[in-house]
Amino acid sequence: MEEPVVNTIPCPDCNKEHDVLKVFCSHCGYPVKGTHDQKSAFELNKFKLGDKLYDTKRKANGGSVLLYVLAGSLYFLAVVAFLAAIFGQPDAYADVYVKRVVLGALVFITFGTLYLGLGLWARKKPFAALLTASIIFFSVSVISIARDFQFAVFVFQVIILAVLIWATVAGYKSEQLKRKLDIE
Repeated sequence: MEEPVVNTIPCPDCNKEHDVLKVFCSHCGYPVKGTHDQKSAFELNKFKLGDKLYDTKRKANGGSVLLYVLAGSLYFLAVVAFLAAIFGQPDAYADVYVKRVVLGALVFITFGTLYLGLGLWARKKPFAALLTASIIFFSVSVISIARDFQFAVFVFQVIILAVLIWATVAGYKSEQLKRKLDIE
């Protein structure tokens, strides 16, 4: 038994092959055989989705900027720590002091580099990068609060975490809209 031949044409919207017998494109939903009103509604909806995509990308980019600021702040603290190790007070515990300060500086450099990398990754994959950054920042914050609670630091950490979560949600919405609009 022979299979029926399906005639296809490229969809005017997404340019993928479309079965001529169907009203709507099975890839993007464009009403190929639809009415003028259906086509206009589709284009208007696509335009609105494009606006939403722009807005969510802008918010997600704010998250990557925050990661750059965190990285820069940690690099600055590393320099301050190294300077403190070099010009610190000489006393009986100088070796222990220098080792602890240098270790702290290395931790600042490590996390600064991590946040810098996540900020760069957030430009391509905002949801994954910002979610990873949020989880890391939350984990480090919990550890620092458990070690030594300081109210001002706590408030600062909550604000940063709130912005990261806000940007993560925007990154998720951005990636969903990109899929809906068939954008790479």
